[in-house]
Amino acid sequence: MDWPGRLEVVDGSGINPGWTGDLVLDGAHNPHALAAVVPELAARYPDGVVVVFAAMRDKVIPDMLELLPPTWPVVVSRAEGDRSADPAAVAALLPGHSVLGVTAEVSEALDIASAAAAPHRPVVALGSLRLVGAIRDHLGLTPR
Repeated sequence: MDWPGRLEVVDGSGINPGWTGDLVLDGAHNPHALAAVVPELAARYPDGVVVVFAAMRDKVIPDMLELLPPTWPVVVSRAEGDRSADPAAVAALLPGHSVLGVTAEVSEALDIASAAAAPHRPVVALGSLRLVGAIRDHLGLTPR
């Protein structure tokens, strides 16, 4: 089954010319969804991924972040909308992870993540369907 925003691999070639890895979009926005997607990502990408993470502030963010392997570096960004969690507050909940950057701009988060992932490591966006939508818009991907 092909479902936009659920383990969706998209063309991210325009993000960073030195990066050729997969860009995976998954709107996993609660601990249950992350508990399902993280093992799948680990199986698909045994050498790890670089995560772009954003979530809404009314979510159980500490429980979500706890499910991310500490070997996966994270760029914390902001999902669109008034309910979005503050990226700096989210980053403070990641003491065991390598936080590569904290930014409210999705484009900057993708730049940071793809530079860290170069040349071939995947970048995975997690935590919010609004984050996935913002990335799809940024890349000029048509709605499906």
